[in-house]
Amino acid sequence: MSRKGIKRMIWSPDEINAVFGSSVKSGITGVSIDTRTLKEGDLFFALSGNPGPNFFSSSESSRDGHEFIERAIEFGAAAVVSSQRLGEVENQILVPDTLEALWDLARASRARMSKPVIAVTGSNGKTTFRAWFESLLRPAVEVHGSAKSLNNHWGVPLSLARMPRATEVGIFEIGTNHPGEIETLAKLACPDIAVLLNVAEAHIGNFKDILALEREKLSIANGLSDGVFVLPVALARKTKAANLITFGEGGDVYIKQISRDPLLASFSIFGKVFEAELSPMGGARVDLILALLCVAKSADFELGPILENLKSLDVPIGRGNVNKIKGIKIIDDSYNANQASMGLAVSSLIGMNGKKVALLGEMLELGEHSERAHQTIADRVGDNVDIVYTFGEGFRNTEFFCERVHLDSSEAFDLDKFVGYLEAGSTVLVKGSNKVFWGNHFVQRLTEAIATKI
Repeated sequence: MSRKGIKRMIWSPDEINAVFGSSVKSGITGVSIDTRTLKEGDLFFALSGNPGPNFFSSSESSRDGHEFIERAIEFGAAAVVSSQRLGEVENQILVPDTLEALWDLARASRARMSKPVIAVTGSNGKTTFRAWFESLLRPAVEVHGSAKSLNNHWGVPLSLARMPRATEVGIFEIGTNHPGEIETLAKLACPDIAVLLNVAEAHIGNFKDILALEREKLSIANGLSDGVFVLPVALARKTKAANLITFGEGGDVYIKQISRDPLLASFSIFGKVFEAELSPMGGARVDLILALLCVAKSADFELGPILENLKSLDVPIGRGNVNKIKGIKIIDDSYNANQASMGLAVSSLIGMNGKKVALLGEMLELGEHSERAHQTIADRVGDNVDIVYTFGEGFRNTEFFCERVHLDSSEAFDLDKFVGYLEAGSTVLVKGSNKVFWGNHFVQRLTEAIATKI
């Protein structure tokens, strides 16, 4: 089967050879670190799985990318970046460290990009913000953004290295789970606009307290040279960045009024009032829309088309999208979770009519804050939900005030029995850390069970 995609050269042989001092003869149409998704014409980096001295990895790979070089060549890699000599392999690029080589290519990509680059961080909403930004600008603007949620020590450089030369705007997510990571990645991206969406207790287990996590998030501004820092007005006094645009009540961009039926909002944008219709998902994340409008204003994008298209915004799969099947609503927020995002998801469920069911997976990487965070969620649920199913150690000793069933993992969950409990008009929320539901395609299996059993 052909693994070819649309062919568009993003790196010429001369450009690649200038970066690595190599003698590659083939142009590059893509960049890959995974043979499962590699396409013909890609440059394959054989990463070792070691994040290097400046980063930590919560899921460091036990496999070495060098084990897959033969497969990469078989699948049509145009060239291979390796720290091991490959005998007679044509178009091999020998480097001391393949991860550092990926960073070198990312730096070269950023250096040739003269159009706006945006970097965004926050405890939640990064992927939705990035996806909304891209959808609001396309097709009028050639936008390149992080694929999926590639926001770590290899995801950010990989996203940069994949940026086509025709890109008019680049937008990259930046994440962290240890101190110092955001600043390092922000300096790699060297954004013209840095965005901080929010600060909540996500990945706080590796930080002293919420203030340390806040400082980490604010450090995205250290990647700016003379650009703009977009952030919540409540955090403005905590940064030394000079050029700020703030959102939220009292900021440069804020909501003056919002009505729910229909969902209409009046925005104050630097003193001028604009009205726009919002989608249901946009209405649930007005904070992200405010940040989007700040970015649009600072980058001099035309506001009219952006405001007009706010009504069409949806969310990426697993970030709160609502599926309806056989009269049952499934709120799929299964991609990841922290206390703030789970609290928002629970609030959305409580606001629904009919039978309300919460499937809540534990929140990971909270360290000593875990017990309190999980109890806070239980308190938010209160007696407003018909039944809660909890999964994982984090929720084991949590006290709920409604009917609760606890399981060690989602694999132990009897889907057929659960589906029999549901009825038309029920709403099911699925929310938890990535490892609980997302990795085992739980929502897909739940959807299939409802389709076949009801």
